[in-house]
Amino acid sequence: MAELYKKYLYWLLCSSASVFLVAFIVFDFFLSKYYYPVYLLVFVFFIIITGIMHYILLKASNLRPAKFNNYFMLATILKLLIYLVFMSIYLYLHPGNAVPFLIVFFINYIFYSAFESVFITRQIRNK
Repeated sequence: MAELYKKYLYWLLCSSASVFLVAFIVFDFFLSKYYYPVYLLVFVFFIIITGIMHYILLKASNLRPAKFNNYFMLATILKLLIYLVFMSIYLYLHPGNAVPFLIVFFINYIFYSAFESVFITRQIRNK
């Protein structure tokens, strides 16, 4: 399991570096007036949460399939609640830039959810 998680972290960090590079280019050259420093925090937040949730799911994949499904649903609900709390706190403190924040948050959510789904599906299928 440790080897699978190391492989996952490697791809997570490489993919995140690629996304960061693209985001840097887009915000630096094309959308500089829409850049807010919190975007870096959102980016790091997603990397950490995705890494932790994948670790939980990887540990749960050793259990019976029925138990894995329970862990998967619980991890998904927990992740969504963490995202909701993070968004709520930021939007409460900074209501003026809600729309750009939510767009960046949603793009990160889609990317990291797809990334996590692809990896956990591959790893479970290969067991």
